[in-house]
Amino acid sequence: MSQYVGANAVPHPYWQVLYNGVDITASLKDYVVKIIYEDCKGKQASTIELQYADPNYVMQNNPPNIGSTIQLLIGYQGGPLYNCGEFEIDQYGLKGPPDIFCVYGIEAGITTPLRTPNTMGYEGKTLTQIAQIIASKHGLTLVSDAVSPDVTYDRITQMQETDVNFLHRIANQAGYDFNIRGSKLVFYSRAALDASPPVGSIVRSQLLKFDLMWQSLAKPTYQAAQISYVDPKTGDTIVGIAGDPSASPADTIKSQERVKNQQEANLKAAVMLYTHNMGKLGNTLKLPGTMAFRAGNTANISGFGIFDKFTYALDKIRHTLNEYGWVTELCIRNVVQVAGTDLNSSYYTDTPEQADELDPGT
Repeated sequence: MSQYVGANAVPHPYWQVLYNGVDITASLKDYVVKIIYEDCKGKQASTIELQYADPNYVMQNNPPNIGSTIQLLIGYQGGPLYNCGEFEIDQYGLKGPPDIFCVYGIEAGITTPLRTPNTMGYEGKTLTQIAQIIASKHGLTLVSDAVSPDVTYDRITQMQETDVNFLHRIANQAGYDFNIRGSKLVFYSRAALDASPPVGSIVRSQLLKFDLMWQSLAKPTYQAAQISYVDPKTGDTIVGIAGDPSASPADTIKSQERVKNQQEANLKAAVMLYTHNMGKLGNTLKLPGTMAFRAGNTANISGFGIFDKFTYALDKIRHTLNEYGWVTELCIRNVVQVAGTDLNSSYYTDTPEQADELDPGT
């Protein structure tokens, strides 16, 4: 994939690759046929894929070392390069004919120990404290300003789950998520991220292709959520309610779940409503290659009639560079605004059955 073009030609993608800190761009430029960078938010880690033409079997006979690092920078010739970050090579493959050798990398912070199943019990800990324990265990720095107010657990069990999956699970239950960026584990509120101001407006004339879908039958939305629980000891009923005024029709989703107090009921209702309503309207937009958007941003669109009335969250952004140029694909969903909840001092516990699964001596 050539990086260089004449002075009067249209902008052409330009890239740079560092392998274990060493710039190897010059040795690759005549062999790389495609570069794919996926910028992701939440549970799905950001990844890269480098595809090399390998007619002389050089790469397949001398593959890179698993665990080595790749740093990728992309942009346009003559302009600034954007640092996509550092990635750890976790697999490679060969396809063809003709022979194409593929190298795949995952965010360098998502190490093998983070993806190893563990069993652990936490008692009287907050979400932030559990995140701090896991972060420290893997040599990461916790950035937790987004977790406010915090969530406290009477007892929570990690049963043969990876640390990454366990932390995503309990964070999602409380309406939060996290990313690992280099040496930092960053927590954030999903609802607060959705409520952030749009970084810009995407106009129809800018797009190469679009695909928008209203999924009313496949994924219904609700204007409210209700969690109810009858305390077997006192006979008191705890009811938690959350609302999404933008949703239609005026249906309520209901669930009976064990809760410890009013705050937990309200929080669970808010998370249930958010989870059911998010992503009802979305899909993809393709435009000429740009780094104007990052996963986690919100944006508006213009020129699509009824679809223009929503603000969209950008959950994943896929950049593809090849001999034809650079295309950016935005994976979008409509923003969900859940209101009328009290998130103060929520208190969680496992069910007795979950708690008993763990060895009491752990």
